[in-house]
Amino acid sequence: MRFDADFVQRRPALGAPGLIVLLVGILGAGLTVQQYLSVHHRIDALQRELDAADRRGQNAAGGPDLEQLRTRLRLANQIVHKKAIPWDALFRDIEAASNRDVGLLSIEPDVAGRQVKISGEARDAATLARYIETLGQKASLSNVYLTQHELRQEQGSPVLYFDVNATWTGAAS
Repeated sequence: MRFDADFVQRRPALGAPGLIVLLVGILGAGLTVQQYLSVHHRIDALQRELDAADRRGQNAAGGPDLEQLRTRLRLANQIVHKKAIPWDALFRDIEAASNRDVGLLSIEPDVAGRQVKISGEARDAATLARYIETLGQKASLSNVYLTQHELRQEQGSPVLYFDVNATWTGAAS
């Protein structure tokens, strides 16, 4: 007599929760693209309006209307610039440098200053040193250095908390 038992539950490749997450992701991506295109169209319209005002010679002394238009154009360009920053490369490099002995607590990018501050915890000093060395080898980061560290006891085990600063090469304008 032969008895076959299959203890592995077979599930469809994409269940209802997975489908919902996929649809929400597609909707989010679509809204982001729509917002990006809307801002670009607005910038183009503002630039055309500014060019037309310059050609007409209106507000030759830089009157309030022309200055307000220039300010709005500058702000719109700043928004587009922030959206065009290569965030993916930065986060991908930081994630690739991580390992199971290093836990990240925060990442604070400063686009204007081309700096990034990474806070976390490491198992020990040797692990932290390897992590800093690995970060320094990533394409989006340079000049990686330890700015602060503190050894604490957490649940009976030593934990090394740290802050690392680096120059973010991808933030260059």
